[in-house]
Amino acid sequence: MSRSMVDAAYETLSQHKNSMAFADLWKGVCKEFNFSDDMAAKKISHFYTDLSTDSRFIQKNGRWQLKDRVKFKDVESEMNKLEIEEDDEEEISEGELEEDYSENYND
Repeated sequence: MSRSMVDAAYETLSQHKNSMAFADLWKGVCKEFNFSDDMAAKKISHFYTDLSTDSRFIQKNGRWQLKDRVKFKDVESEMNKLEIEEDDEEEISEGELEEDYSENYND
């Protein structure tokens, strides 16, 4: 069975004490799989999607870490910040949307 790119990323993060920037993590995966620049360009979006959806990883401030190394209270704190930001967003009524559309697209 061949090893996946996210498994390689997991091993890389397991060997590092601190979180890693995506670019550094990707460089390590490319090196391990001996990807050419062309092949790396073709695979980077697939790798990012897999990394984002794999429950073993977490991203914070553009850096990746293994989820089991992050304390729950830190994740909960980040979730609370997101909820506050959503509450602060201005709600727009349907009438305002129609008015805005009319002003911009009915010339």
